[in-house]
Amino acid sequence: MKIKTRNKLIIGLFVLGVAFYGVIEGVVLPQREASQEEYRLQQRDPLTHDLDSILKFKSEYMGDASNLINLFCTLPLNHIAMSFQMDDEQFLVEVHYQDDADNVGDTQLRRALLYNATAAFALVDNLQQIQFVFLDQTFAVTRDAICTLYDEPLPKLLKASEWKEKVQAPLSDEDYVWNCTREIFQAQTKEDAGEG
Repeated sequence: MKIKTRNKLIIGLFVLGVAFYGVIEGVVLPQREASQEEYRLQQRDPLTHDLDSILKFKSEYMGDASNLINLFCTLPLNHIAMSFQMDDEQFLVEVHYQDDADNVGDTQLRRALLYNATAAFALVDNLQQIQFVFLDQTFAVTRDAICTLYDEPLPKLLKASEWKEKVQAPLSDEDYVWNCTREIFQAQTKEDAGEG
C-alpha cells in the first residue's frame, strides 16, 4: 500500500513538474521575450525612449570614449551600425552611421537627431559639438544651438517629468521638429561637400 501511494505521489509530482515547465516555456518566457522586444523597439523612438536607460552615462568629460559610445548605442538610431571619431581639442564627437539618412524617414530622423543631441549635451558636460554623419548627409549641431530650445540648463532636464514635458512632448509636433532642425542643425549632403 505504501509503495502504491509513493508511486502515485512521484507520478503526481512529475506531472505537476511537467505542467509547470510547460507554463514557463509556453507562457512566461514568451511573454517576457515579447515585453523585452517591445521595450527594445520603444528605445528606437524618441517619443517613447526611456530616460533612465541613459542616466548611467552622465559624465563631466567626453574623453571617456566607452561611456560616450555606449550612450549613443543606447539612444534612438541605435539599430543602425555606427562608428565614432572624437576630437578632444574641439570637444567634438562624430557619429558615423552606416546607412543613408533618407532610409530613416525625414521626420523620424530629425526627431532622433534633436533627441540624441539634447541627451548627449545634457549628459556629457564638456561636449560642445556633434556631427551625425550618414552615408548621404551630415548634420552638425552645437551645444549652444541646442540650449536655445530650452529655458533652463540641459542637466536640469534630466528628471523624468521634466524630460517628458520639455524634451519628448514637443517632438510629437512635426512643425516644431522641422523648424528646430532647420534652425539649429547645419545639414550638408555629400554632393554639397563635393563628394558625390
